[in-house]
Amino acid sequence: MVMSTKQEIFLRLDRVIPYFTVLYFAEIMYLMVAFAFMFGKVLAVPIAGALSVLLAVHVFMLYLKKPLHRVVQLALMDMHCAYSIPFAYSLVFHGSEFTGMDTVFMTLRLSMAAAELAFIFALTDDNVKRSYA
Repeated sequence: MVMSTKQEIFLRLDRVIPYFTVLYFAEIMYLMVAFAFMFGKVLAVPIAGALSVLLAVHVFMLYLKKPLHRVVQLALMDMHCAYSIPFAYSLVFHGSEFTGMDTVFMTLRLSMAAAELAFIFALTDDNVKRSYA
């Protein structure tokens, strides 16, 4: 079977997705700091720990190409992309002064959002869907 260039690119992107998903651990760390301010360390640490375990299982299941986790990854990327772009916009145009951490997270989030757009197209491709069966 001869594959088009688009199909080959999508199948190669599909192999990168489990490794890309590891970057969500940075979001969990950022969320843990926010939870520590809102709820205290007593709740922030177990919540972040539980999210980290769930993400680790999710990454492993993506690597094994489980169909449910393809859908979960699509939902994660959709939510993260929808959150990251307005976050960066508000930080740049309506925020106060930037700290080093703000710059790092804004750069990471915008880079992830750009990659997520490509990954969303890859995970919704019919050939990639079939590889998750």
